[in-house]
Amino acid sequence: MNCPKCGAEMKNAVMTPSFQVSSITKKWYDGETQSDVNCFGCPECGYIELYAKYPKVFEDGSNVKDKK
Repeated sequence: MNCPKCGAEMKNAVMTPSFQVSSITKKWYDGETQSDVNCFGCPECGYIELYAKYPKVFEDGSNVKDKK
């Protein structure tokens, strides 16, 4: 993936301590409610992007099936 700021190739990075994102509208019985986070950093300008590894945590609970 290329950096949206300067166009350089983004590199996979690790956040320490690692963290998760959580849905604020879903309940545990709606399926997956938390996701680890992927981090990417630009070696040229320092821009950082974060992505949920399991983005379905942000869906409406009525449409979500358990993660397989």
